[in-house]
Amino acid sequence: MTDPSNMDGDDWAGILDPDEKIMWQGRPDGRFVWERRMLRPGLFGVGFAAFATIWLGLAVLAGAGIEFWGLGLLFIAVGLWITVHALFQPTFLRRRTWYTLTNRRAFVATDLPVFGRSLTSYPINRGIRIDRSDPDRPSVIFAAKTIDNDDGARVEPIGFERIVEAQHVFQLMQGIEK
Repeated sequence: MTDPSNMDGDDWAGILDPDEKIMWQGRPDGRFVWERRMLRPGLFGVGFAAFATIWLGLAVLAGAGIEFWGLGLLFIAVGLWITVHALFQPTFLRRRTWYTLTNRRAFVATDLPVFGRSLTSYPINRGIRIDRSDPDRPSVIFAAKTIDNDDGARVEPIGFERIVEAQHVFQLMQGIEK
């Protein structure tokens, strides 16, 4: 994907409305950051891999055949994948994300292997709620989506996450909203 921060007006042709103008472009901080939401799936993955390792060891000691090795190693790999995914997926996503703010909409662009490119826009108008997050995680939140899972529904905020210019972007969005 072309880095949207390097795109000129012609690259946005067909995306922006005729009187729509780009006011800000940026990217989230791509550094690894520990987040509390990583704990549960990370621990589950470690536990899954540890259980598979113990199970495989006991099966080998009991004289199990070679077919148990493949199955045991598969379960160990799945546990390790769950752990790695929980820890590094948020960082990976931020490194493949670009943000654009116009005088009408907020755009979030991603370019992910296998899933491809995605460009989602969110209108900025008087009906939306714009929030800033805490200084440790400077973000501007302007939308939300509800995700249903086994534990019930949870609301996931949508916005420009972990941006250095959060205060400036927040003020721009407040001006657009008015």
